[in-house]
Amino acid sequence: MTIRQIFIFLSAIILLLPEISGGAEIHGRVLNERGEPVLHAAVSLDSLEIGAFTNEQGRFLIENIPAGDYLLQVSHIGCLSWNKILSLTTDEHRELLIRLQRDVLKMEEITVVGGVKASELLDSYRPLAVLGNEQLALRPNASLGQATAAIPGVQMLHQGPNVSKPVIRGLSNQRIAIVADGVQLEAQQWSEHHTPELDASAATKIEVIRGPASLLYGGDAIGGVVQVWNAYQNGKIPEAFQGRLRLGFGSNDLSKSADIRLVCGNGKSYMLLNAGAKITDDYAVPGDHSFLIRQAFTAYQQERLHLSAGMKRGETVLRLNLKHYYEKQTLLGEGHWHNSGGGPDGTEPWYHVTGSISSPTQHNTIQLQSSSQTSIGVWNFDLSYQTDHRQGIPEGMKPQIDLKSQTSAGNGRFVYGNENYSGAVGISLRHKANRSLGPETLVPDFQQQNGGLFLFQQMRFGSVKISGGLRLDMQQVQISEQQFSANVTIPAGTKSYGPILSGGLGIVWRPMDSGLAISLNSGTGWRAPTAVERYIYGVHHASWRFEKGDPNLDIEKAWNTELIFRYGKGRFWGEMALWRNELQQFIFPSPTGEFSALSQIPVYEIGGSNARLEGYEISAQLQITNFFSIQAGADGVRGQILENLIDSDGDGAIEPWLPSMPADRLSGGFTLHENHSGASLSLTAQRYSAQKRLAEFENILSNDSDLDGANDQVQPNSHTLLNLLIGIPFKFLTYK
Repeated sequence: MTIRQIFIFLSAIILLLPEISGGAEIHGRVLNERGEPVLHAAVSLDSLEIGAFTNEQGRFLIENIPAGDYLLQVSHIGCLSWNKILSLTTDEHRELLIRLQRDVLKMEEITVVGGVKASELLDSYRPLAVLGNEQLALRPNASLGQATAAIPGVQMLHQGPNVSKPVIRGLSNQRIAIVADGVQLEAQQWSEHHTPELDASAATKIEVIRGPASLLYGGDAIGGVVQVWNAYQNGKIPEAFQGRLRLGFGSNDLSKSADIRLVCGNGKSYMLLNAGAKITDDYAVPGDHSFLIRQAFTAYQQERLHLSAGMKRGETVLRLNLKHYYEKQTLLGEGHWHNSGGGPDGTEPWYHVTGSISSPTQHNTIQLQSSSQTSIGVWNFDLSYQTDHRQGIPEGMKPQIDLKSQTSAGNGRFVYGNENYSGAVGISLRHKANRSLGPETLVPDFQQQNGGLFLFQQMRFGSVKISGGLRLDMQQVQISEQQFSANVTIPAGTKSYGPILSGGLGIVWRPMDSGLAISLNSGTGWRAPTAVERYIYGVHHASWRFEKGDPNLDIEKAWNTELIFRYGKGRFWGEMALWRNELQQFIFPSPTGEFSALSQIPVYEIGGSNARLEGYEISAQLQITNFFSIQAGADGVRGQILENLIDSDGDGAIEPWLPSMPADRLSGGFTLHENHSGASLSLTAQRYSAQKRLAEFENILSNDSDLDGANDQVQPNSHTLLNLLIGIPFKFLTYK
C-alpha cells in the first residue's frame, strides 16, 4: 500500500467514525453587569477542550457532552472569569444565565503584547495579530514563516517549503525578536537559510507585533516581535489527562510529520509532554514543458521535544520548561577555492568540490518562570539558559563551520493598575558567549552582555487612551583575536554601546459605542551590529557570497510613525494602517561589483546607510453566519536607500531600492468552521504583484532553477497562490 493510499484510508476512517456522545447539553446566555448580551465570550469545558463563543444575543450552546463532573469556565476580555462545577447526566439539558462582572484589576489575564495589558483590539495602540489554536491546527506542517505569512504586513523569506522565517514590514533575521514561551531565542539568524529554532506546529498561540518594539523587548525588536506559546500561560493549570496526535503529509516534497501532546493535571500541578518530527525529500519546481523537477539539495529533517511542569500554590505559579530542537538542512556547495580553513589535507589554499553540504543545528533551552499575584499587581520572573550549535559539513569532510553559543538571561517585570490607569516596570539581563570551533572561521569568538530597564504606562481619559514609556539599554562585546587567513587577522578588542534611550507614545481615540477607533503612535527602536556583521570574512555558502564585515559599524536606529483606523461592530471587522520607518545606519550587504580573486565568488561588503521603509496594511472580515466568514486584505512595502548609491552591477542604472523587499499583495478567501466538532475548511487566494523595485544585482541575477545545465534568467513575475486547508480534529484520549 502506498503512502497516498494509507492517508486516504485513515481519512476515510476518521470521517466514518461515529461520534462519541453522552447526549448532555449546556445552553444559555451570558450578560454583563448592565444586563446587556456579551458578544464573543468564551464558554468552555476545560477538561474536554470543547466549548463555544456567544453570539450577538449572548447565547451559547455546547452539545454531545459525556456524563460526568466538569468545570465550566466563561471568560471575556476585561471581565472576571466565571467558573462553576457541573454534574451532568446522560441526555440532560442544562440552561444557564451567566452574569460577568467587570474586572478592575485583572492580572491573571494580562499578556504583554505591544502593551501592558491584553485588551480589546480596538484599544490597542499598536498593530497586533493573534493566531489561535484553531487557526494553527489547520497548518500541522507549517513552519513559523508559513504560519504567519497570511497576516497583513507579514510575508515570508524562504528557500523552499521548509526553510522560512517571517518578514515584518520588510525586515527579518536579527531585526525580528522571536520569543518562545517568554524566552527570546538566541541563535545564528544572519542568513536566509537560518531558520528560527522552533516548530510552529507545536504552538497553541502565536502573537505578532508589527513595527519597532524595543520598548518592551530590547534591541533585536527593531522590526517587530513574534511570540510563540506552547506551554500554559497566565497561571492556567489543566485539570485532566489529555492527548492529541497530529499526522501530516505534503505531496510536493513528500514530507511526513507527526506531533503528539500529552497533558496531565489536577488544577494545582501539571506535566506536559510535546514531541514531534518531520522529514522531507527534495521539493519540486516547474521545469521544461511544465513538468515538475526535483530541486536537489533541499531535503530537510526536524525533531523536537518539550517537557513542561508547573504547580500553583496560593497566588503563585511556578513553571519549568525543558526544550530540545534539532534540524538538518542539505545545501548545494558549488566548486570554489578557499584561502582559509584548510582542506581535507590541511593545506591552504584548497578547492571545495561541488557537492552537498549538511547543515545540522541543535538548540536546547532550560527555563524557570514564576508569577505571583498580590493586591497591588503581579510579579513575573524568568530565568533561562540556551545553547545553540550550528555546523556546515561538506560531503566527505569533517565540519568546516562549527559555531556554538551559550546564552543566560534573567527578566523581572511588575505589572500593576486598574481600568483607567495601568503600567509595568521591568529589568532584563543577558550574557552570550559564542565560539567558532571549525577550521573555517567566519566569526571570531566573542562574549556579549546586555542590560535594560523599562517603564510603561497607560491612562484612560473618557474615550481617549494614552500609552507611552521609556527604556534604557547598554551592551558590551568582547572580541577575541582571530586569524582568518595568513593575511587577515582580527585583533582582540572591546566595543560598548550605550546608554541607549528608546521609547514610544501612542494615542487611541474611541468614541463610545461607535465601533470606531483611531490610533496614532510613534516610537523608536535600535539594534547594535552583530559580530557577524562586524567581522565576517569568507565564503558564505548558503548565500553564495564572499562577505566582508565592517568593525566600525554603528548602531541602527529606527523612528516609526503609524496611523491606524479600526472599525468593529456586529459581524464586521476592518483595519487600515499607514506607516513610515526612518532608519539611520541601516546595515545590509552591498555588492561591490568585484569577485574574489581565488574563488571567483561575488564580493559583498557589510555597510550602513540611511534608509526609509514605508507601507500600508488593509484587512477586513465579515462573519456572515456563526460558521461562515469571508476575509480580504492588501499590503505593500517600499524600501529605499537614501545615500551612498553606486552602479555596482554595471548595468548603467542605479537602483536605490533595499534588497529582499516583498512584493505588493492582495488576498481574499472564506472560512467554514463548525464550533462543536472543530472541523474547518478554508480557501484563500494571494495575488503577488511583479516586483519591479529590485536592488543592485537583484535585477540581473540568474540561476539554473530546473537543473538543466543552463542558467535561467530570474523573472519577477506576478503570481497567485491558492491555499485550501481542511481540518478534521479527532481526540484520541481524554480522561478526567
